[in-house]
Amino acid sequence: MTAVRHDDPPCSVVWFKRDLRISDHEPLYRAVSRGTVICLYILEPELYRQPDADAIHFQFILQSLSDLNELLTERGSRLIVRTGDAVEVLERLHRETGFRHLYSHEETGNGFTYQRDIKVKSWCSAQNVLWHEYRQFGVVRALRDRNGWAKQWREFMAQPLVPTPPMIASPTGVATQGLPSHNELGLSPRIEGIHQKGGVSAALETLHGFLQGRGVGYSQGISSPRLAASSGSRLSPYLAYGNISLRSVKHALAQKRQALASRALLPEERPWKKSLAAFDQRLHGHCHF
Repeated sequence: MTAVRHDDPPCSVVWFKRDLRISDHEPLYRAVSRGTVICLYILEPELYRQPDADAIHFQFILQSLSDLNELLTERGSRLIVRTGDAVEVLERLHRETGFRHLYSHEETGNGFTYQRDIKVKSWCSAQNVLWHEYRQFGVVRALRDRNGWAKQWREFMAQPLVPTPPMIASPTGVATQGLPSHNELGLSPRIEGIHQKGGVSAALETLHGFLQGRGVGYSQGISSPRLAASSGSRLSPYLAYGNISLRSVKHALAQKRQALASRALLPEERPWKKSLAAFDQRLHGHCHF
């Protein structure tokens, strides 16, 4: 395994989890502001042995990682993929590079990811690594009750989007690994049916399609088995894996509302007001539940 050159400056690690994008990404922005950055994704085989895992998740993530790597490459960096237990991967990378800062979003996942993060926190403390975690969306950790949560949600969503770094300096000599196959993870290699493609580009295209056309029938169609496929936002997987931030969607929704309020509406556009209000409620519900 190749070690980082001794003349490279100290680096930080940005650990991508369910935030597979570079825009409105505070951990990435903060780490780049500090200096050189290793952009890391840990593919955890144990995660795919959980009862809620499926081959379609793996396929979506692979597509998202490819898209993310292209965005990083355009800015002078690349995505480092390592397979294994998260603590073991971080330990090996720490021996290679001596990184002192770990950046990530707080993850809202299943029981496995929750317990994994507890172990990572313990490892960071033992290794004197500072783990900087940032809120991903409107979920607030360690609240005693719901009083005041709605106010915090509104304040977080109203904040400006975090700037996208134009360039990302990364150290030399950090190796990436090939991705395991479906079979190696114990997943079926065959994915049946029609599925949405993962990645930032697909997320933005889906949001644009919703706000420019499909969304007009949202309020009436979202609860209909017949109409929901065409009237729904289709953003759920992109929000789940962070191809787009919830705050970005909230800002785009506000811009759509402002544009409609600035002019007289055609008869076929009049359902927009009710549909956008209903969609806004669903965005609150994403974090509330």
